[in-house]
Order: sequence, then structure tokens, then C-alpha cells
Amino acid sequence: MPEVLEDTLEYLYAPVWPDKAEEALQQGLHSNDDVGFMLVNRDTYAIGFINLTGGIRLNGVTEFEFDGKNITAPAFDRFSTGVAVKIRVADLDQTLLIDSKEDFSSDFYPYGMRCFTYFGSVPASAIVGHVEYKLNSPDIPMKP
Repeated sequence: MPEVLEDTLEYLYAPVWPDKAEEALQQGLHSNDDVGFMLVNRDTYAIGFINLTGGIRLNGVTEFEFDGKNITAPAFDRFSTGVAVKIRVADLDQTLLIDSKEDFSSDFYPYGMRCFTYFGSVPASAIVGHVEYKLNSPDIPMKP
């Protein structure tokens, strides 16, 4: 294993919006060439990334009429829960796993959090479980 990952880290967790969880469980997780996705060492830390948004996700645009004019504005989805999928580290391409601790201020991370960006695909067979948490519950760090 590369230096960024200790041999003792058996699983990592990815945050997933609740309406995308079933798709992730059946088809796996996929990044594109430019944007990876976050993986962390605890399920509650994964949910923390969704918690930071207040459960609000941009979902395209909406159009409406106001004062006789057509207006285009962002459309948002709102969620009260988040899902963390559990991924077996041995099934990841270690060369595509980058330690992300330098991406944020050290004040951002809860104590003990290990955060990575993964630039590959995670097959559904590597996802060995998932858990759904209510946002803003006491055991979820990283409040909005």
C-alpha cells in the first residue's frame, strides 16, 4: 500500500445523497477525470460532508415568470438524511487515492478524521454496506 494509507485501514466511507444511494449500491461509485470524490475513515465523517450543506443540493435550474418576465434560477433538492457507503480499501486502486488533509484548514477536520480524494471508480462489489443518518444529529460532526 502507498504511504498515504496505513495497513490497518480496512474500510473507507463515501458520502452519498439519499436519492443516489440505491444507484451507488447497484452500480458502484464513479469519478470523472477532473473531479474525484471524498472518502473518509468513519461513516459519521462521511455524513458530515452532507451535513455541511444543510441537506441542500443544487439540482439544475428552474424557470418561472415574475412580474411579466421569464426568470431562470437555481433549483435545489432538500434532504433530512445522508447515506455513507462502506468501501473495502483492498478493492481500490491505491494509485488513485490521494490524501486530502492539505485541502482544508486543520480546524475543519474533526479529531481523528482521515480524508482522501479518490479519482477512480468503485465497483458495486467493493461496497460492503451502508448506513443512513439523520442530518444534524448529535453524533454527526461538521455542522452547517
